[in-house]
Amino acid sequence: MEDVPRWITNFSYDYKQATFSMLNLTFVHLCAAVSVGETPDARNWIKTRVLDTLPALDRDRLASDFIAYLSLEARFGFPYLTRLLVVHTWQSLGLFVRHLIAAWLEHAPPGALCAESSAALTAIRQKLVRENGEPEHLYFLRIADRIQQRVQRRNKSKMTGAEHVGSMCFEPQLRFVDLGNGNDSRFLTRSQEAQLSQALSELHLLRNCFVHNSGCADGRLVRHCPHMGLHLWQPLEPTYQVVLRYVGASGIFAITLMDRIRCHTSISLSPEPLRPELWTLYGFEP
Repeated sequence: MEDVPRWITNFSYDYKQATFSMLNLTFVHLCAAVSVGETPDARNWIKTRVLDTLPALDRDRLASDFIAYLSLEARFGFPYLTRLLVVHTWQSLGLFVRHLIAAWLEHAPPGALCAESSAALTAIRQKLVRENGEPEHLYFLRIADRIQQRVQRRNKSKMTGAEHVGSMCFEPQLRFVDLGNGNDSRFLTRSQEAQLSQALSELHLLRNCFVHNSGCADGRLVRHCPHMGLHLWQPLEPTYQVVLRYVGASGIFAITLMDRIRCHTSISLSPEPLRPELWTLYGFEP
């Protein structure tokens, strides 16, 4: 088996692990803070370690407010935190796709891109001159951004509403660099593909509602996700289990993208098997 290049190891598994660690550690720390929040030691720790730059009277008052807020959040399942995690998870997936496209363009072996893609990229690079001293990976990130802009302009009048939702937001950019989703069927079953697509659509549309609609369901979410049983303007309160499912879906999607790269190269990179117990852990049907 060939050695896997370092740039490949920086994606997929590491991305998924980092995202899960962020999610779980955040909840562990908050739950630990709440569990000891009523003790004098906890109050002293908050005052001396978190609020140590403030005057003593402000530290006493803010420490009490901080503990009371934590207790209230914990009682209702950390609703504010789960909303932030929904937004963060979708943004992280978008950044992953952006960096993956840039890395693929930088490291793709000769002949990996079709003639049409190569010609389009050549045209972009002729207009986007590398600045003096600019690191190569930053230059390719700028190319990835230009691809996104070009695809959005080209498909603005052609794309249906469904293609703007979930993973389909990324597919036009991926197809531009020959990483379209033609090979996912050999990695996922049809049921898994459907569940993954549904989870990423929910994640995307929930994120939009939190960012643009004050955390209430908008028409797009109600229309594209009727299985959620939501009505227009209904306040959205995703649970920790729901967010875990979205994080898992993002990690799985990242793995499928790496498998697409394997199909375009001679690298002997086997896809990470999706063990049934892990699929269930993410909240999907086995």
